[in-house]
Amino acid sequence: MSDMTPLEVALMVAGTTGYRVFPSNQQKKPCVKDPFGRATNDKAGIEELFGNFPNAMTAIPTGPINGVTVVDLDVKGGVNGIETLRGLIDDLPPTMLVRTPSGGIHLYFRTGSEGLPSSVGKLGPGIDIRGSGANAISFGSTSQKGMYRWDHSVSGFTWRPAPMPADLKRLIYAATPSSGTQTTNGYTRSDVGERLTTPIVTGQRNSELASRIGYLLKVYSPQEVHDLAHHMNKTLMTEPLILKEVDEVFCSILKRELRK
Repeated sequence: MSDMTPLEVALMVAGTTGYRVFPSNQQKKPCVKDPFGRATNDKAGIEELFGNFPNAMTAIPTGPINGVTVVDLDVKGGVNGIETLRGLIDDLPPTMLVRTPSGGIHLYFRTGSEGLPSSVGKLGPGIDIRGSGANAISFGSTSQKGMYRWDHSVSGFTWRPAPMPADLKRLIYAATPSSGTQTTNGYTRSDVGERLTTPIVTGQRNSELASRIGYLLKVYSPQEVHDLAHHMNKTLMTEPLILKEVDEVFCSILKRELRK
């Protein structure tokens, strides 16, 4: 795997998992505009996305776009997210596990269309949740520190992650307070997750997109919200707006928020 080019890694990841992917630089930032909207598992699309980035890593969008949430456990600077999680959850099912170059691990769990909130350190030291609007660097990718490796000894040679345990879901929702409603499973659904997964009615496209952009700007950076706006337009509307119109709505709301 270490001899594979970044393009070959991306094709291998998409072919193995079926996940949509996009190129990420060594700072774990997208190499392309609208990465969530352009993420693809199509061979020709991947070749187009990765063709101009010979040193790219493969990023897997998390959340409803791929139906997966990643629990990112860091082990560095005296912090051990693996031990922190063990103190919170007694028993986790075997699932797809990727070891990071810094000694941490990524645990992949199936969450379907449920938009779990992303967070950094809210569950405890060294635990980040990569849910709606986030991404994880895939196995096979090589950073300046080394390679991200799929640990087959944990999940076997199957890419399909285990369903996320109910106890872990409760911890994630509880650690990310929200004024959202209760789901049928008794969890508090995050406002972010609601906005990134609820379909947008055709007659309310502009106003609803503007409302969601305004909220998301309170949570994410302008660049991230710009990408999410295009993602919502592509995935939540039966009749998407033209890209120029999405940009106009985004710029209008961004200017409004900056004036506050």
